[in-house]
Amino acid sequence: MTSVSPRLSFSEGMRAAAEMRRRRKALGLSQTALGVKLGTSKTWVAFRERGSVRMREGDAARIATALGTDLAGLTKAEIA
Repeated sequence: MTSVSPRLSFSEGMRAAAEMRRRRKALGLSQTALGVKLGTSKTWVAFRERGSVRMREGDAARIATALGTDLAGLTKAEIA
């Protein structure tokens, strides 16, 4: 049986979404390119950047790694 990671709190998820977008753009990556790095789609990335889907901890950790940070770096960012 596969274990599912818990979802981030609403505020952590919103901070992670904003930081995800900021870091992706700073690295010059498109949503499609980030999706390829993560083994997923542009739509998957876009939904998480908009906060349309509450992020799971495991997904946030994968995103953070792909963007050169850790989970804390993604979720503790200040929302501008």
